[in-house]
Amino acid sequence: MKLNKIILVGLMTLGALALNTSAHADDKMGEKMERFHQAQMDRLKTKLKLEQNQMAAWDTFLQKSKPPVHDQNLKAELDKLSTPDRMKKLQEVGNAHFTAHYEAVSAFYSTLSAEQKKTFDVEFAPSAQEMRNKFANRMNKNMDKKMAHEKTPHNPAKKDASTAP
Repeated sequence: MKLNKIILVGLMTLGALALNTSAHADDKMGEKMERFHQAQMDRLKTKLKLEQNQMAAWDTFLQKSKPPVHDQNLKAELDKLSTPDRMKKLQEVGNAHFTAHYEAVSAFYSTLSAEQKKTFDVEFAPSAQEMRNKFANRMNKNMDKKMAHEKTPHNPAKKDASTAP
């Protein structure tokens, strides 16, 4: 079941990156994803309480399990495809990324103690409900920021109705 969740998250992430049409938004999204991923990995590393002899395996795991980056060539290719063909291509790319990620997780996991494996199992794959909650919270925060920005004095095109003459 957890494996299916990981696949789904990977494919959704890949699809979102591939279908985003704004290069500027892609850069910002990529930076946010990278910071989010790094924060998650830092928390995981702390909770695992890795020994010095596990650090090389951890570094390899980090290197091989980075989130996919936006590929402008893939986007151009996807833009030319029909919806079913685009979905098939995304699945192929997602499967390749997932396979590499699976291999990195498996190699690192084999270096963990029984207690560390328990921690890794709990921390690495959040439930679908937790993921939905995190996504909803991020969306709400982004919407709040956007609404606040639209009401600020430096943006005279949008003013709060309470300040109108």
